Amino acid sequence: DIKLSSFSIAVNEVSNKDFPEFVDAGGYENPSYWDFPIQIGNIIYDFNSSVKLFTDRYNKPGPANWSYGKYPSGLDNQPVTGISWFEARAFAKFKNLNLPNIFQWTYASGIPDNVFVVDQSVINNSNYDSSQLREVSDENGSCNGLNNSGGNVKEWVINPNGNKKEK
Repeated sequence: DIKLSSFSIAVNEVSNKDFPEFVDAGGYENPSYWDFPIQIGNIIYDFNSSVKLFTDRYNKPGPANWSYGKYPSGLDNQPVTGISWFEARAFAKFKNLNLPNIFQWTYASGIPDNVFVVDQSVINNSNYDSSQLREVSDENGSCNGLNNSGGNVKEWVINPNGNKKEK
């Protein structure tokens, strides 16, 4: 049985109009926001060589689906996409926040007792079957005041699965 301590979670996903603050402030050049060095398997990745992988279509720092450090026009209130877990984590650190752990996310998104059974109202109003993203403030598929908890984009959490203990 997992006991959660008090936590906060953002009501909305991070939007395209929010993410440039991190890019423009040099977030991709500041190693204090990034979790490097990191070991994956037998390979140790350092900041200088790894951060070069997080670029847009024209090799500018930013989400993979942006161009020249800018998101597509007219998508201000869409969730930022094309970012890795490392970028999500760096953005959270930049904002002096944390990614939620899997237990916090499941609790906030309406999955009772961390059992992977989603409330039917979230499923009925979700964005699972659409190829179009909803704006970050869209309340369809929401639960507990957490917008778009029922599908829109994949959400990043701090731990990869439920096997790590909450800190």
